[in-house]
Amino acid sequence: MKKKILLQAILLIALYGNSQEITLFKDINESGDSYSVNHTVVDDMLFFAADDGINGNELWVTTGSEDETYLVKDLLPGAVGGSVTDLIELGGKLYFKATNGTSGYELWVSDGTSLGTDMVLDIYPGATSANISNITKFNEKLYFSADNGVDGTELWVSDGTTEGTQMLRDILPGSGSSIPRNFKELNDKLYFSANNGAVGEELWVTDGTEIGTELIKDVEVGAGGSWIGGMTLFNDKLYFYATTDDGDELWMTDGTTDGTELLKDINPSGSSYTEFHTVLNDKMLFSADDGSNGAELWITDGTADGTLLLMDINPGLAGSNPLHLFEFNDRIYFGANDGTVGSELWTTDGTLEGTQLLNDINPGSGSSVVTNFTIFNGKLYFKAIDGSNGYELWVTDGTEGETVVLLPAIAPNYSPLGSTYRFVEFNDYLYFNANYTSVGSELWRLKGSLSTITDEVHQTDLSVYPNPAENALFINLEENEILDVHVFDLSGKEMLSGSSTVGNQINITALKPGVYLLQVKTVAGLNTTRFVKMN
Repeated sequence: MKKKILLQAILLIALYGNSQEITLFKDINESGDSYSVNHTVVDDMLFFAADDGINGNELWVTTGSEDETYLVKDLLPGAVGGSVTDLIELGGKLYFKATNGTSGYELWVSDGTSLGTDMVLDIYPGATSANISNITKFNEKLYFSADNGVDGTELWVSDGTTEGTQMLRDILPGSGSSIPRNFKELNDKLYFSANNGAVGEELWVTDGTEIGTELIKDVEVGAGGSWIGGMTLFNDKLYFYATTDDGDELWMTDGTTDGTELLKDINPSGSSYTEFHTVLNDKMLFSADDGSNGAELWITDGTADGTLLLMDINPGLAGSNPLHLFEFNDRIYFGANDGTVGSELWTTDGTLEGTQLLNDINPGSGSSVVTNFTIFNGKLYFKAIDGSNGYELWVTDGTEGETVVLLPAIAPNYSPLGSTYRFVEFNDYLYFNANYTSVGSELWRLKGSLSTITDEVHQTDLSVYPNPAENALFINLEENEILDVHVFDLSGKEMLSGSSTVGNQINITALKPGVYLLQVKTVAGLNTTRFVKMN
């Protein structure tokens, strides 16, 4: 695929000029990796879990200043830590799951101070954990599943106080567990799936009271359950997948028994396995397998007749397997495999003509595996693999030419975003965990928008092999005659030139391990790519 890029962007902007944008925020663990995760904004504070190498995984907070970034409280003294997870905001405070070593994993609250950080309630008294999960905010309360040691894993509610934390309903009476999950709000009620022991896992609803917590419909009649999931709000209804005699298909509900029905049997001979339900204006897009075309991109207007295959991206039974559908600027962005270029970045406006490959980030048959889409400063950020250096930070404005990788002002480690699971905007910065340098996996942040690129040069299909390489690198550049070759580090410093080249082979023995930029001049113009030098 031919691309338009500019020389300054290659050497300065795309690889170096953005160094003012991506910076290490704080080296929390000076002897290793802090692995900051679960970043959650509460008013003017950003909470997260991290390991400073001394206290283990504990709760941290920042106001956006390195000096005001600190351990909130050492919940479990020692190197293991309180294992903080499931962070969520409610009423200007942070709620989370953790252990202090005496009690198991229970519900905690913090206002950002040590004194204001405490256990809400020891739901399962003693050292055994309450198995809290699926914490969801609804009507200024928290709803979740938990086990008190007597009634099994059931539906609980909390207003943030000890007195206001209680089991809402014992859906499966006795010590058995109904395991409520898949919470989704619709019209001032909270919908979820649960198993009452008689009809299996089915669709339930609550208005926040015990009497108002009830089964909506036994979708798959009998004790087997329909195993509901993927609940998505669209056109004042909830859409979800459920398994019945028709297979795993797309269903919908308006909150009533009669209004809960199969939308369409997409795969009459089996299961369509709908996934990634994502709303785009007055339509909903998703992945489904109709039994003939494999998993492909589908669209619905909420009616059976209006539920259609949008595009057969990869003709045949294999399917394109659309992944991680995400709405941005009235378009859906997603990963898909057309059978030729691997799983790459695609986009659609909901029409056949407007569905297209946006960028072959990992040229050839390799896959870029785009994921973790996040909107920041009017652009779409995500992580992807370009075939040279593993998972890195990418950004797009929705055009091929402005879909680029972002790097700090140093040669990064291999796959610096390999352990990045979330991007969070806070105080005009995008925060995320990354492993760019020798400091390890730490908290980084990005600020600002990508510089405007104006001067263009032509790039043909340049590739190198092997990549990574140890001693020699071979250039593959269509049928163009190579006139000159230069190798730069990511600061723009020239490391090798044409004198190190014999034919299409470059001697890279003298280079230190790291990521480098190869610039090749031909009669057609300048061509660039990156490669990794191994030991």
